[in-house]
Amino acid sequence: MSNLSIQPYRLPNSQISIKVLAEGAANVIYQITVDPGSRDIAEVDQGYQELEYLSGKLLRLRKDVPTTAPTSDSHQQWLGYILPLFKPEQLVAQELVYIGHLNVIPGLNTDLRRFDNPGGTSTSNHLAPPPKGKFYRSRAQSGTFLAKDDYGLLVTDMTPRKSLQETVVEFKPKWLSPSHEMPPKAIRCRTCALHARRVAFGEERKNTDLQSYLCPLKLTDDDPQLKFANYEASASHILHKTRESPAVQSLAKWIHENPLLKRLCDLQTEYDRKGSLKSEKASHELCVAMTLRDCSLYIRMDKNVQVIEARLGDLDYKSASKYSSWKKKEQELVDEGWYCGEEKKEFKQPVDECLLSRKN
Repeated sequence: MSNLSIQPYRLPNSQISIKVLAEGAANVIYQITVDPGSRDIAEVDQGYQELEYLSGKLLRLRKDVPTTAPTSDSHQQWLGYILPLFKPEQLVAQELVYIGHLNVIPGLNTDLRRFDNPGGTSTSNHLAPPPKGKFYRSRAQSGTFLAKDDYGLLVTDMTPRKSLQETVVEFKPKWLSPSHEMPPKAIRCRTCALHARRVAFGEERKNTDLQSYLCPLKLTDDDPQLKFANYEASASHILHKTRESPAVQSLAKWIHENPLLKRLCDLQTEYDRKGSLKSEKASHELCVAMTLRDCSLYIRMDKNVQVIEARLGDLDYKSASKYSSWKKKEQELVDEGWYCGEEKKEFKQPVDECLLSRKN
């Protein structure tokens, strides 16, 4: 998949700066700025072209961890498997960019080492550049660094535009459609069951509240009498505001009216007809389904707290090599009783956060 028929855009050789904005388990996001400086007229004109081309885009570089593939390969998978599933305005757009000639990876890794802070935490799911000099790596990311890769991705910039007084929030919708392994008498969905198990075993990730707990079934509930209350509860959780606040009411209205989350739910169902315990290996369809279950949703709100843009990102195609871990997780949830609230007494966890517990 690494043979490229069309030459990708090349970042300019000089007069650019690359500044870290955010970091996830598999990638680091950078802001790119082009400074025409004191070059002659022709060079300045080229600089302005670069400025225009890079406007509204961020640089995404993969980390050297087992879950990432060469960027050119993962981009081809995104083009073939993910892009056709959604409307363009529903996705964080991405394009391949060549960076091999810049030899920037060693320097950027030096920066990451400087930012290492094992005790650091992220305290907000409002996506914004870190304050100057205040970027710290979370405990979970400390010690991981960028892979040696000649390519990166230019992605839609979903950070808030301060001059417009915008807010951008990010969260993971997770398993909007129930797991096939969920028993008929389940009172927890897959996301809630896994969360309960992780809390009980002290495994819940607390490095960032982007991963904080939200029952995904509330996002696509179709109960005529209860669904808007569930949308309000979800919006309140995402925004960390009371249900009565204008921002929460606006986001709840968006969840109710916009088809994006319903589309994501339908695709998760369509691509996983069998589940992970009923076969010996992962099909292509299951890999797509698991990709759709681990994406992020970025929502931009204007100064009047109206939703003006919403895009799905972090849609890197999941490798079939992860099948054994998927199967192991499902088997544990079933065998240990987490779906049905029948976990051992010493591990007992609340069940009332899951929508299923209120319907059964």
